[in-house]
Amino acid sequence: MVCVDDIVQVKKEGYDLTFKVLKLIDKRVGPPIAVECYENLTPEEEMNKHKDWYIGKASAEKREKGTGRPTKRERRKLDDFKDDF
Repeated sequence: MVCVDDIVQVKKEGYDLTFKVLKLIDKRVGPPIAVECYENLTPEEEMNKHKDWYIGKASAEKREKGTGRPTKRERRKLDDFKDDF
């Protein structure tokens, strides 16, 4: 259970996000109301770490003409490869 003034840390897509609970709500609400219930304590460096790393590092991904979309197996291999960096 989460209480008011708790610090919640979330790992999502390579980011380590930190939030402080300001208010509890009983049901699901839209983003304008939800944003009033928490404070984002995530440092700017964490939010920009991937943007700073990717700038000028790689070109767009391309496949050979006529090969179509990647299969599930190929997609998993690509995702695993990207996660290693």
